[in-house]
Amino acid sequence: MSVRLLPVRFPPLPDELLSSWFVRLAHANGEKSHSLSFKMFDGGLNFVQGGDQNLDRGHDADVLRILALATRTAKERVAASTLGAYSGYLWDEISARGVRRWVMPVLSRSSGRTGYGLQACAECLRSDEMPYFRRSWRLAFHIACPFHGCLLMDHCFACEAPLVIHRGDVGIFTPEPESSARWCSYCRADLADAMISSHKLDADLLEFQILLLSTLRRGWINVGGRVINSVLFFEGLRMLWAFLDAPRWSASFRRGMQRRGFSFIEGQEKRYGGADVRRTEGRHKLLAASGWLLDDWPNRFVEVASEARVSSNHVLHFSLHGQGSTPFWLWKPIHDFLDRSMYVPSDEEITNAFLYLVRLGGRVRQRDVCCLLNMRTNHSFRVAAVMKSCHLL
Repeated sequence: MSVRLLPVRFPPLPDELLSSWFVRLAHANGEKSHSLSFKMFDGGLNFVQGGDQNLDRGHDADVLRILALATRTAKERVAASTLGAYSGYLWDEISARGVRRWVMPVLSRSSGRTGYGLQACAECLRSDEMPYFRRSWRLAFHIACPFHGCLLMDHCFACEAPLVIHRGDVGIFTPEPESSARWCSYCRADLADAMISSHKLDADLLEFQILLLSTLRRGWINVGGRVINSVLFFEGLRMLWAFLDAPRWSASFRRGMQRRGFSFIEGQEKRYGGADVRRTEGRHKLLAASGWLLDDWPNRFVEVASEARVSSNHVLHFSLHGQGSTPFWLWKPIHDFLDRSMYVPSDEEITNAFLYLVRLGGRVRQRDVCCLLNMRTNHSFRVAAVMKSCHLL
């Protein structure tokens, strides 16, 4: 099947989101985004489906191939603008449907829910020669611009509507090339005029966010002197976020952190989903709390958890059920310091431990047997009963 070349064509800009690039291509060719999608693809493109922008997932190889041929762009460059390019760095693979960890959902008419999943930096939109949306702006832990230090906006400053790039040409007869990113699709306000430059992220927190973004590029991170694969790190970090975002499980832990200067957003509004659907203020607190814990890992985590008497079950509850076990870097301090489950040895183990201590000589006490068996107690009626029966033999 032959693919028609677009009259005006250009490659994606650095870190540009695939949907942003496609909308810019459509407008540069004098087309609306949906009109061009129906001309290029049978049935058009699904910009929003299953709580996420389906086009941005990059799971459809035919779509990527056609876009590459129509713009004379390398297919690898086209694929690099999709969320699927994070596979092997942020997760093992990305599914075609459903919610994806760390990716914030956008507006979805089918579900009836409003997602503020597309963010933008007003300073970037103002200074860009050609304004466009970055792929990394879709990630939940990306809350501030690494270059300008200001918080990203997740809604229009004028009408408070969510940012939806593919609807920017609705109601416009001839779309302008720059209309896709600069203008709110609801009230037509210029997003670059948003006065958010005064809201700067703390320098240490901005450095932590930059560290997370660089981890995505290189595929590893150093935590507590241990080099960790990025997929395993983000899997554990996602568990920490889920734990901190659930007051039912982390209430005492959150109070312990609040005594150290961290106040959490309770989130009175109704929301469907986990920390990925939090607005900027809520994700700001989660990023700050996790950054503080990881700055001296695992000492700070263990100190707060022990003081709050948080058990291993409270944190491990948020592991990916049926999708793998807890990453070792997170599991080890939980197992070593928070696991309060009682070890119950068999009668044979108690007998062998007692006889071993007898052979070593000296008086054998109940606490010595418990210690040898690595039990979390110094006194046990079963140990005492088995020791007594051994004396009678």
